[in-house]
Amino acid sequence: MINWKFITMVFSAALCQGLHLSLSPVLEMIQKEFPEISLVQIQMLITVPTLLAMVSALAAGSGKLPQNKKKMLLAGCLISGAGGLFPFWISSFTILFFSRIILGAGLGLVMVYLPAVISEHYRGKERAFLMGVQGAGAGTGMMLATLLGGFFGNSHYQNALLVHTIGIGAAWLVWRLLPETGKSITSSSSGMCKNRRVFLICLFGWLEMVFVITFSTNLAMHLDGEWKNNAFAAGTLIAIFSGIQILMGLFLRFAEKILGRYTLPAAMACFGAGALLLVVFPSQYKVLILGAILCGVSQGIFIPQAVYEITSVVPTNLAASASACFTAAICMGQLVSPYFVNQMTRLILKSTSTGAVFVTGAIMMTAGAAILTVIKKKQLL
Repeated sequence: MINWKFITMVFSAALCQGLHLSLSPVLEMIQKEFPEISLVQIQMLITVPTLLAMVSALAAGSGKLPQNKKKMLLAGCLISGAGGLFPFWISSFTILFFSRIILGAGLGLVMVYLPAVISEHYRGKERAFLMGVQGAGAGTGMMLATLLGGFFGNSHYQNALLVHTIGIGAAWLVWRLLPETGKSITSSSSGMCKNRRVFLICLFGWLEMVFVITFSTNLAMHLDGEWKNNAFAAGTLIAIFSGIQILMGLFLRFAEKILGRYTLPAAMACFGAGALLLVVFPSQYKVLILGAILCGVSQGIFIPQAVYEITSVVPTNLAASASACFTAAICMGQLVSPYFVNQMTRLILKSTSTGAVFVTGAIMMTAGAAILTVIKKKQLL
């Protein structure tokens, strides 16, 4: 039986996974505040945390960090909160940039140790449910970070950093609600990616993130007709995309019951269908909403289900290491997405328009779903 305190702790800690988006609504204000800083450096305020999350995740999985799960999860939440909040008192781009690096380190720790903590305490359907709760918490964190970041930062960009108090609150809840079992990670991630099942889940996780993130990075420029250049319309669609992930996380166990071993390929196929709707109906807002829902369903099911599967194909003491490999894979997918997708789209369709990008995404994700279905059918994964 799952303890409600444990559910609360998982959901709260997972909120930290979305805090790196806190500055996304105020990037333009930051650019005006620091006109001497290049646009690329401004944009890196969003991407740098992902890079450091990958580094800290690999360090955690390799056994190079202290291995007490509760203490490391608490540290991850605290770093995500305090590290991100620090520039609230000092207006300096250098300090702001450095704080994002620190924030990324905390993000990586949470993404590795939270699944490890779940795997240590629960198995089977209860573990699947809690992985869904984690996915719902991450989706909620993304929504809160962008909505509250925009609300608080409307007067000054530094106020957006107040969102990071969520991380401090999450750290307190981890400290109070997570039982200390005394267990620690006893094996490193050395050779982990040589495990065929771990490697395949990481590979398809990388593919998922490469194309799913194109929804957020291309949507605003893709809208046509009366919705063209309508920031509110684009923002609403992105909010729907994020919000549906909360529901999918909570209903992950139900989705898995229906789809069984084909849950991951079905999630990938959802993005293919959603991207196709975006291409065919760029000016039909009701259809765009359906497209946003399908794309959100894809990420909302795929990520928590993949984390559940990857921690289930290895012994419990290797759950953190397997989770670290998966975290590194999806972070790398986000980092290389703009360059990789644009180059592939140019190669396949001789264009880099938003429509062409979504066509490429629809093709690749549908093909990926088909390949993964065959792999699942042959029980290679």
